[in-house]
Amino acid sequence: MKKKVGITIEEQNNTPQLIMLRNNLDNLPEIKVPEGYQVRSFKFGDEKEWEKIIKASFKYESNFDKEIKPNENFKPEKVWFVCEGDAPVATSTAWYYASFDKSVGYVHMVGILPEYAGKGLGLQASLATLYEMKREGRSSAVLNTDDFRLPAIKTYLKLGFLPQFTHISHIERWKLLLVQIGRKDLLKLVPLNMEQGMVTNL
Repeated sequence: MKKKVGITIEEQNNTPQLIMLRNNLDNLPEIKVPEGYQVRSFKFGDEKEWEKIIKASFKYESNFDKEIKPNENFKPEKVWFVCEGDAPVATSTAWYYASFDKSVGYVHMVGILPEYAGKGLGLQASLATLYEMKREGRSSAVLNTDDFRLPAIKTYLKLGFLPQFTHISHIERWKLLLVQIGRKDLLKLVPLNMEQGMVTNL
């Protein structure tokens, strides 16, 4: 019988998202964007641009005025964009969830217009949110992602995020993913079982 590798899409749909953690916000790299681009925070009037990026990235409709603006976390300086000129093309949000410790920020709604992919703009938008978290006094950052978002996972690893293991499925899923993206060097971080790998301090 052929040995099973990883999990099926159907199984993934019944399992929690992957979790990644950057355990400190020290020594963040400098924000650098290509010529003609800039990084800036949200200004009123950006709502539709944000919705356009999120729809293109996640394939579903989002409403900024209903999902982001009414939340007690919302401040314009929490929502960041990389812009071509002044037109937003990538975004990331510095969020917080009460389920995490107050020292832990949450990287939320990272998206990019597909035609701008491959330029490192998603990384720069995410980096801007890490700087915002640091200004807020957070000391670490966490995020959720999906197994099929390989470019995003590569970006998060570049930013210093590492896999966390809070569900039994995470062990085999991360083994498979790290091989797929050419990061076998990180396989040493994957625990043998949940007793070794369970995260309890987020």
